[in-house]
Amino acid sequence: MKNKTKLIAKIIFTLAIVAGIAALLLSPSIRKKDYKIVTTIFPLYDITSSIYGDDDVKLIIKPGTELHDYEPTPEDIINIKEADILIYNGGESEEWIEKILEDTKEGATVIRTMDLVENLKEEHEHEHNEYDEHIWANPKNVIKIVEKVSSVLSEKYPAKQQKISQNAKDYTAKMQEINERFSELQKHNNGNTIVVADRFPFAYFIHEYGFKYIAAFSGCSHDAEVSSAKLSELIETVKSQKQKTVYTLELSNQKIANTIKDAAGAEIKTLYSGETVTLEDYNSNVGLYELYNRNYETLEALLYATD
Repeated sequence: MKNKTKLIAKIIFTLAIVAGIAALLLSPSIRKKDYKIVTTIFPLYDITSSIYGDDDVKLIIKPGTELHDYEPTPEDIINIKEADILIYNGGESEEWIEKILEDTKEGATVIRTMDLVENLKEEHEHEHNEYDEHIWANPKNVIKIVEKVSSVLSEKYPAKQQKISQNAKDYTAKMQEINERFSELQKHNNGNTIVVADRFPFAYFIHEYGFKYIAAFSGCSHDAEVSSAKLSELIETVKSQKQKTVYTLELSNQKIANTIKDAAGAEIKTLYSGETVTLEDYNSNVGLYELYNRNYETLEALLYATD
């Protein structure tokens, strides 16, 4: 029965794509701009637009949009199909893009960034494991993506090769700098636990730096409610620490965090996943480096060893 439901859903999705493309082809005025370079999610947009250096890079999934529930618009589909370069992450949340890739234009270059790094399994309590998609949470992975993207851009647009190369070096330098600071923080780590009252898209970050953590949900589970046992564990962990801090993600409703705050006398702070940004940050040109710098500053207050 479950397989039949999935099959029906795929058929409906395919029909929607066909109908959407037909609508756009019949109404070409809907499209405002042709983009040479298309990226699906914010981290890849930030990397690519920073390297390429102008406004010819398209971000498909808009700021503040939940990646895991995203459904492409007809215009998005056309942009993807007609791009010279398409850069997408891959993984379960972007399964929708695989059908579109079957019909990209001749000569297009497609980069799947999850193929560029070692993938980690995402832990789930009640279902089979998928590969964790949040590869950009580790600055070292970002550097690998920068290397690939800059190489492809330089080959595709040789007239801009020098500028692309310099921008890539600058971006890499910022990621190396933030990596060094997190590595130094780990050396002086006081053993406190990062308590996240939310989903946990930081597996690659934790794998790299080894900080202790506990989260309301494993991975990016969309469970509606935290279990009472887990909530009690979160509260007791916060109470046991001198620095009583509980973390939520950007755009969180902070429901669980507020419960912990009231029970443990905790302060709520934000950890930025980098998966998306607020519209305000997007309009202010805040990128991955700035988000990770914010994370460093708030985690330093929790984790840095003091006498």
